[in-house]
Amino acid sequence: MGATFKHFTDQIPGENAGIKMLAGENVLLLKPRFYIINQVTEVKDYHFAIPTSTPPPTCVGKREYQFRKHSVISFGPDVTVLNKIDAPTREYMNIIFKRKFFEDIAREAIGNRNITKKLEYYPSSQLQQVIVHFEHEVENFNGNCPLMLQSICVQLAIQVLRCMDNDAAGAKKYDRENNYVSKAIDYMQAYGNAGISINDICREINLSPFYFIRLFKAQTGKTPHQYLLEIRLQKAETLLQQGGYSVEEVAHLCGFIHPGHFSSLFRRMMGTTPSEYRKKRITSIKK
Repeated sequence: MGATFKHFTDQIPGENAGIKMLAGENVLLLKPRFYIINQVTEVKDYHFAIPTSTPPPTCVGKREYQFRKHSVISFGPDVTVLNKIDAPTREYMNIIFKRKFFEDIAREAIGNRNITKKLEYYPSSQLQQVIVHFEHEVENFNGNCPLMLQSICVQLAIQVLRCMDNDAAGAKKYDRENNYVSKAIDYMQAYGNAGISINDICREINLSPFYFIRLFKAQTGKTPHQYLLEIRLQKAETLLQQGGYSVEEVAHLCGFIHPGHFSSLFRRMMGTTPSEYRKKRITSIKK
């Protein structure tokens, strides 16, 4: 692999050390077992992730998205990616193409269209087959036949590009649904400390509560209520780390009416009370 993908592999934290990596000259296939959490990852090439379970909310640039399991998630060059919270996962795939290689193939295959406009779509059976061929070639022949490996890498890039084009019907429906969920998450983050309800969110995005709750859980794996609680508790954790607020003040600033209810939820999620958490943070800072 050499230094070809070093810019990205150097950003992989220690807990992902030892992940399976299969490399050609222009393509790197990784099979991580964890998501990179609370670390901004700079993308310089073309990345295509295929999660095997619902991934955590992902910030691409300044906007947060909730992607779906078994979809293809694309990240183009010169963007930043950040996962703020963890999510359980099995081994999943991340395919990386060198920028010039992928753009040369795209120019031949689809012309000068924007190849990073669509963030998410569905993998075809043909793409999955070529991935298997790539793995087989690298694992069994270790690049001993560069022409064969290069041919498979070209096929891999073309199948990714075809998936972007051929997913029109499914993508339209999914893009519309994902837009509802993204708008709901934006609203929760902006007004989560104001005591908003599910009905408030539904009025904002113009969906019925029944349909919204089902859609939100299908895409995120959580109910809107659970997701909103997590946003509030994450903000509470940040405020407790900063210091300067009492537990009661933190509760009210994060949208909790009753401090006792806040303390109970915080302990359930963090394994300690807000008071104990704040004391530990203050003590660690003083040290």
